[in-house]
Amino acid sequence: LIDESLDGMQKTHVDEGAILQQFSSTEKDTSKLEKIQRMTSLLETLRAKFVELTHTGRKSDNAKDGLIMSTSDLETVDVLVQTIQFVHRLCQSYQKSLDQHELSKQTSKSPAARRQPKKRGKKAGAEIQDMGECLATYGTTVTKTLTLLLETFPICPMDSVSMSRYELTNAGICSALAELGGDNVLGDSRGPSSQWINSVFSYILPRLNSTNGTEEDSADKGHSGAEGIATNMLLKVVSKLLLPHGSNSAELTPNYLLNSPSKRYELLEAFAGAFFPLLAFPSNLESKGQRKSHIFTPSVSSEVEQKIEQLASTAMGKTAAMLLTTLITRSADRLFDPPIDDQNKLHEKNTLLLLQMSSVLPVYLVSWEERLPIESGIVLASFISIARQWSDSSDGNVSEDDSAMSIKRALNDLCLGLRCSLEVLYTGQKKKPSIFERLPEQVQKMSVGLIGLLKCPSEALTKSLSSICSKSFAQQRVPSGSEEDVVVSNSMANYIMEVMHSLRKTMPMPNYLAFLIDSCGIRHATSTSMSQQKRVAQDGDIARDQLSEAVFSFDTAMGHLSHFLTSTCDQASTKVLPMIRPVLLKWLSASPSANDAIKQIVQARAAISILAAFTWDEMISHGSLESKSDFIAPTFLKLDEKFDQLLVDCIIDQIESSARLWSMGEGGYMDDLAAQQQYLARLLGPITLLLRYRQGMFGQFVETVSRRVVQQSQAEQDERGGNSSGKDSNGKEEGDSPSKKINVAEVHMKALLLVLKSKDPVSIVVLVRSSSALQTTLLSSTEDIEKAVSGGHLAHLGRKLVHQAKLCKQ
Repeated sequence: LIDESLDGMQKTHVDEGAILQQFSSTEKDTSKLEKIQRMTSLLETLRAKFVELTHTGRKSDNAKDGLIMSTSDLETVDVLVQTIQFVHRLCQSYQKSLDQHELSKQTSKSPAARRQPKKRGKKAGAEIQDMGECLATYGTTVTKTLTLLLETFPICPMDSVSMSRYELTNAGICSALAELGGDNVLGDSRGPSSQWINSVFSYILPRLNSTNGTEEDSADKGHSGAEGIATNMLLKVVSKLLLPHGSNSAELTPNYLLNSPSKRYELLEAFAGAFFPLLAFPSNLESKGQRKSHIFTPSVSSEVEQKIEQLASTAMGKTAAMLLTTLITRSADRLFDPPIDDQNKLHEKNTLLLLQMSSVLPVYLVSWEERLPIESGIVLASFISIARQWSDSSDGNVSEDDSAMSIKRALNDLCLGLRCSLEVLYTGQKKKPSIFERLPEQVQKMSVGLIGLLKCPSEALTKSLSSICSKSFAQQRVPSGSEEDVVVSNSMANYIMEVMHSLRKTMPMPNYLAFLIDSCGIRHATSTSMSQQKRVAQDGDIARDQLSEAVFSFDTAMGHLSHFLTSTCDQASTKVLPMIRPVLLKWLSASPSANDAIKQIVQARAAISILAAFTWDEMISHGSLESKSDFIAPTFLKLDEKFDQLLVDCIIDQIESSARLWSMGEGGYMDDLAAQQQYLARLLGPITLLLRYRQGMFGQFVETVSRRVVQQSQAEQDERGGNSSGKDSNGKEEGDSPSKKINVAEVHMKALLLVLKSKDPVSIVVLVRSSSALQTTLLSSTEDIEKAVSGGHLAHLGRKLVHQAKLCKQ
C-alpha cells in the first residue's frame, strides 16, 4: 500500500490539506489512542522505506557530506520526507488535544509507576497508561527517523550537474529535521539534540551568504524554480533557529533551538545580507547623506537595489519579510534593555542589525502594491511598534552622554528614513490611484496611524494626502467605471484629516492650511453644466435629487474643513483667517456662469460657511450670544463695507443661480413648494448667521434684495407692454409652462421671508428689534417689494413680507 501511495504521489502534487482531510474523515470515530498508534506505525513504515532507498546510494568520503545518490531517486526522497512531515504534524495535532496535565503526570513517572494507576476507574487508568506508552513509542520512532535523516544529510550528487535539484531535496530534509527535532514530544523539556541543529546551521549559513551578491544573483540567474523553492524552505528553518522555541517563548529568558547567541547573530547577519542589505539614504532625506549611519550607507550600486526589488516580489521575499517583522515585533519593546551578562554587546549588535534591516522593508511594501494586503499590514504593524519607541525630537538629536546612544541614533535614522521612503505609497500616477488607495481600509488606517507617530509630514506627503481626501469627498462627481474611481471612504478621509490636525504643530502653518483647503475638494469642484444634469436624470424626482446632491454634495467636507480651521490654534479668527483670505476672495468673486453654476454655488457656499464658522466661534469665545445688539468685533478679519457688499452680492448670486437651475430642471421643480423650502433653508443656514452678526450686513442684504425684485418686476412689466399679444417669442401663451420661466424675484422674496422667520441657531427678529434704523429700512424695503409685485401672481408674497416686517417691530 505504501509503495502504491508513493507512486501516486510522485505523479501528482502532494496536497497536505487533502491528506489531513482524508485522515479526519475516515478516523473521526476512532479514539485518539488508536490514531496515534496508526501514526506511529505509518511513520515506522516510512522510515523503513527510506532505509531501503538509502541502499541505492553510497557514503561520501567527506565527513561533512551525507549520502551520494543519483538524480532519479531524489523525487522519491522528496515524497518520503514530505509524507514524514505530514504524519508528524497530524500526530502533533492529536497530542495537543490531549489532557496535558494528566499526560505530563504519566510521562514523568517511571515505567513501573505507569503500570500502577490511581484508583479512579480501571478503564480511565488503563487509557492514560496506554496513551503514555503509545506516545513514548512514537517519540522513539521520531528519534530514529531524525537519526536516519541526519545520516543521509546533505545528499550529494554523483556529478556536478543539476545542483539546484539537490538543493531542493536537501532543503526539504532541512525542514523535516527542524520539524522533527524542534517539536518536543510528550512535553519533554530536556531540549532537542544539538547534532541536527549544528548540521542544519552549517548547511544554511553558507547558502545565505551565497545569495548576498549583486549582479550574479539578479534576474539572469534568478531565484525561481527549484532554487527559489529551496531558499524559501530554508528560510522557514531559519525562523525556527532565530525565534524562541516552544510555548515559553514569551518568557524573559526564552529557549532557543540555536543556543549560542553568537551563532544566532551570525545567522541573522547572513540573513540580512541576503535579503536586507544596506541601502543609501533616501534621496528626499535632507542633509543626512554625509554623516555616518548604522542604517544607511552614503551610496549603493543600482544592482543591489534591483536585486531587492526582484526578491521582494517572490515567495521567499515574502517569507523573509514576515520573519523580519516577527523579529522586530518581539524586540521592539526591549530595544534599550540589554541583558545583564551581555559582555560581547550582542544585544546592541542585534538591535542595530534589525533596525538596519527594517529600513529595507519599504521597498518590499512598494513592490507588493495591493497584492499582499495582509503582509503589508503586518509590515506596517512592525513599523508602528518601532515608531512607538521613538521618543527623541524630530530633528534626531541625541544626548552625548546617553549609554544607548548608538541605538537611539540608529532609531532616529530609521524613523526619519521611513518618513521619506514611505511617501511613494501615497503618490498616485497618471490615471492610476496610489498604492494606499488600493489597500483595504484596515491597512490604510495603520498606514495613517504610522504617519501620526513619525510626525513632521513633508510638503509632498501633505499634497498627496490632500489629493486622496479630495477625491473621497468629491467621489459623486467622478465618472464611474474607470480605475480613477478607486477612492478611500469618507470616514478614512476624515481620519486622515484628524491625524494631520494632530500634527499641525509639527509642520509649517501654510502647508497645514493648504492641506485642509485642498482636502475638502471644493477647490477642484467639477464644472457640471445643466445639460449634463439632464443626461443624468430622466424624470422630475431624480432631477430634483440630483440638483440637491450637486449643490450640497460638499457639505460634509465643508463641516470638517470649518471645524479644523477654527480649532487650529487660539484666536484662530485673527491668526488663521487672514492667511486663507485670498482663497475665500477667489471663491466669492467667481462670476456666475450658465455652464458653471453648480461650481460657483459650491465654492461660494464654502467660503460663506467658513466665515460663518469663524463668526460663530468668535461669538462663543466672547460670550455674546445672548446679547441683543452685540456684533463681532469690527477688526474681525479687518473686513470693511466693501467686503460685506461682496458677501451680499455673492449671496444674491447664489439665490439667482439656484433659481436658474430650478427652472432648467425637469419635472416642474418650481411648482414643488416643499422642495423649494427645504433647498432654501439649507442654502441660507450659514448666510443667516453672517447676516445676524456682521454689523450693517443685514441692512445691505435687504436693500439689495429689494432693488433686484423691483428691477425684475419693472423689466417684466416692460416686456409685457412690448408684447401685447400675450405670447412669447415661440408663439405660446405666457402662462403655458410657468415652471420653465426664470422667476428670480419669487426666489428672492421666499429667501428673504425665510431669513426673517429664522430662529435657530440665530434669530433675525432680535437683531431687527435692537435697531430702529434697521426696522425702518426693513419696512421701507418690503413695502417697495409689495408695490412692485402688486397686481401680479407674487402679490401674496409681497403682503407676507410686509406683515413679517411689521411683526419684527413689535
